[in-house]
Amino acid sequence: MTEIKSNKRALTNEVMATKITEKAKGELRFGRFIPKMPLDRSVDYYTTFAPEISWQEALEKGKVGGMKKVSPGVDFQEVKIRKQTTETVTIGRIGGKIMIEQEAIERSPQELIRIVSEIGRTIGQGLETELVTEYVAKATDKGVTNLQNGGDYLDFIIESQGLFTEGNLNLLAVDRTDYTNIRKELKANNITVEPSEQIKGYFYLDNINVQGAATVDGGIQMTPKQVLGMDINNPPARSMYSYGPGVTTAILDDETKAWEPLVGYKVDDTMLKQDPPKYELFISARWGLYFENPFATFVGTLD
Repeated sequence: MTEIKSNKRALTNEVMATKITEKAKGELRFGRFIPKMPLDRSVDYYTTFAPEISWQEALEKGKVGGMKKVSPGVDFQEVKIRKQTTETVTIGRIGGKIMIEQEAIERSPQELIRIVSEIGRTIGQGLETELVTEYVAKATDKGVTNLQNGGDYLDFIIESQGLFTEGNLNLLAVDRTDYTNIRKELKANNITVEPSEQIKGYFYLDNINVQGAATVDGGIQMTPKQVLGMDINNPPARSMYSYGPGVTTAILDDETKAWEPLVGYKVDDTMLKQDPPKYELFISARWGLYFENPFATFVGTLD
């Protein structure tokens, strides 16, 4: 595996990949709650079956029957799956390439670390923007959408939870400014809130528990007054990711695994024989969003 050679500082691929990921993960605010699904390396597409209507709607419309007790010797009711449709998710690439002279690395290795870290931050912002955009689009098409807030935030949560039928609406993400304003509103009404017990580990202190739902800071990629929600125990989507050949990624522990998809890092030294000698650095993520249950998405609007 090709690595940068420097006499002043360790610039191993793992060190660089970790620096990149540390910056990228700070931008994955709503994205951190979407489970991750690794794919084979260099996969460009993922095709799966997609439901046309929710299971609850299928029951209500008689598309499938309810579960009934059967007598000994009687066969179970046959559940027929009709009109299966497929959905193909594109595993897109987002990232950048740096061409840097070997002399510049020796002169200031810290500057190289700063540059690749900022590229990691930009990739994280791009991933988060794509995820929020796709989540809103899918919710508008399939999920509970555009519930307007006619009262205070407590009323909004109660009404939203009453409309949500795909589990428990126990996670609501809002834009950073709205998160601050909600906390001020609760404080002004002498309502004391603690972090939700459902959100553990790395995220525990970054939320407030209101009416049994964790309200979280969804970051700057969300739009003002926008609310994105889900059942955190039964999330509607998965972030799928893969890597190209020769790519190094950061090593994360079990607690920080939720910050995937990881950004990959690769070094090409074929131009070291040129004058002046150069390295080519590739920093990128291969990512796509797959909705297992698009009907379990929620989008609301604070008004």
